[in-house]
Amino acid sequence: MNRRTTSRLRLPIVLVAAFSILSAGSLHAQQWQLVPEVSFSTFSIGWPLADTVVTGLDVLQARNGAYLQLGYGLSLQRDYYLLIPERESAVQLFGGYEQLGTTGPDGESIQLKRAYARFGLDQVLVGDRNRANRYVMLSLSNTSRWVIPQTAPTGVGTVDSFFTHTPHLQLVFKIAEKPDFWQVLGLSGSIGASLESGHTGTGAPWAFLVSRAELGFSLPLIRHLLYVESHGTARAYLADLNPGAEYPVWYYPDDHTSASVAAHVDLKSRVLRANPMIPIGVELGAGVSGRLEAAGLADLDPGTVDPVARVFVDLAVDSTPMFAFRIRSGVTWHPSTGAIGFMFAAQ
Repeated sequence: MNRRTTSRLRLPIVLVAAFSILSAGSLHAQQWQLVPEVSFSTFSIGWPLADTVVTGLDVLQARNGAYLQLGYGLSLQRDYYLLIPERESAVQLFGGYEQLGTTGPDGESIQLKRAYARFGLDQVLVGDRNRANRYVMLSLSNTSRWVIPQTAPTGVGTVDSFFTHTPHLQLVFKIAEKPDFWQVLGLSGSIGASLESGHTGTGAPWAFLVSRAELGFSLPLIRHLLYVESHGTARAYLADLNPGAEYPVWYYPDDHTSASVAAHVDLKSRVLRANPMIPIGVELGAGVSGRLEAAGLADLDPGTVDPVARVFVDLAVDSTPMFAFRIRSGVTWHPSTGAIGFMFAAQ
């Protein structure tokens, strides 16, 4: 979901060229890559899993929100043994622009612009994720954002820009076939914790410690012609590290004192895969998603889930190692209200 301008591309390209020249004698210099980071989504009814990290934005005047991201970065990966011999390390440094917002039940639109910078370090502990794609990995990252509100909720008044920082540490595992982008058989998951923090120019900083876990699988029923894909996430509040500090509650999509679980299950069929110049594929799918929220994980009640059904078509393009992306379009249906909407996303 992103726009590219010549001025934004100039600096990363110059940096990559300079690094390549300086590192010409290094065995691993060719492993540095300039990687685009592009995402876009829009949805016209409340879709719980559209984006659990951001609140969304009315970029394309979608009735209930949209999200746009454009970034570029340097990535050092693929068999670079930085910390542990014979175990891959991957380093990423990304920067970019996001625009997001949402339209609330009363029709008010909250719109934000954000510039972000992200540093990440992945260290494979066991296995190999490039050749066997079976591994256990420790991942450390931090994303810092400069948030510029265009509009704020009614009653909040004028809101100045502020900064947010999200350091995240997690343990990741995967057991899958290769290549990962086209897999129809695999199991993956992670468990970790994040510090959701931020500050304004004058107020006291805020900081919330939360835990997160993910689990997903893909299982073929009739090879790639029919397979099941499922993914779930759980989040739980752990601690407020600076009680009493004021923070923009409307900016965060989750109640920091609660726990939540979100999941989706899709039945998919890959009806086409071709390689005219680069691998492309078309997949048809139908599924359901849902979300639960309560004071704690033990208080979650499956009977309160409000499901959203959807049918969709995916266009997948794989030009690894430069980039790989999927474009999804489809229709959503909210059974409890009867509302029908559309979704369109690229990632």
